[in-house]
Amino acid sequence: MLAFAWLAIPPAAAQTEPAQLRNPNIVVDYIEPRPPIDPQSASYAKDMATYQRFMKIYGRVKGRQVLEELSAFLSPLKTAADACGCGPSRAARSMRSTIPTSGR
Repeated sequence: MLAFAWLAIPPAAAQTEPAQLRNPNIVVDYIEPRPPIDPQSASYAKDMATYQRFMKIYGRVKGRQVLEELSAFLSPLKTAADACGCGPSRAARSMRSTIPTSGR
């Protein structure tokens, strides 16, 4: 009986789907590794092995959507632009003006 009551409880707001958590200031982009250019190079075999290793890692990271998960994790945080209510360039200038310098 208790198990059925537990199943009827809706998930908490903090447990929403990662697709709903999105910060427009975070851009996700996966850049594919580049293959070695010169097959005549003395280190071509080593470079090709490294490239193939990186391609496997690239495929796993992209398939598991690691950057999207990180974006969802960071979405509740306020960025400097959100904190001052201004655009990113003004936020950067206002952040620089509040950092103490050793000359003061």
